[in-house]
Amino acid sequence: MRLILLTLAMSLYFLPLSATEVDSPEQYVEARLKIMKYIGTQMRTLGNIQRGRSDFNPEYVGSAMGAIATMSETFKLLFPENSFIPPSDALEDIVGNEEFISILNQLRDAATQVSVNPTEEVFSEAFSQMGGACSSCHRQFRDHSSHSH
Repeated sequence: MRLILLTLAMSLYFLPLSATEVDSPEQYVEARLKIMKYIGTQMRTLGNIQRGRSDFNPEYVGSAMGAIATMSETFKLLFPENSFIPPSDALEDIVGNEEFISILNQLRDAATQVSVNPTEEVFSEAFSQMGGACSSCHRQFRDHSSHSH
């Protein structure tokens, strides 16, 4: 139960980062970076579960996926024009891009499936879909010139 409450608290922490609470390019970038850091941390932890390095805990997995689903919705609101400043490496092509929204919807839908039915089978399939959505978005909408990959 503590995991659910912690995940819910983290999710609620990020919800105010909607367009109504953010009024400068720097705040949009900060909000995006916070959400990406949280999702990235959760995906690493969930990846360890997927690979069998950590035990499957349905309570944790369901809570983490619920938070990711919520954040993927909030994330859509954080890319207005003129908010593409360092340290952001998001491409301005995101603005009004249907493919970007579609990828976030895929992430949200896969995470939601697990949050409502946190079984190992549902998790395994959804986690693969989520990883694909993350990779696709980073490949298409991230400025790779600022990375040493």
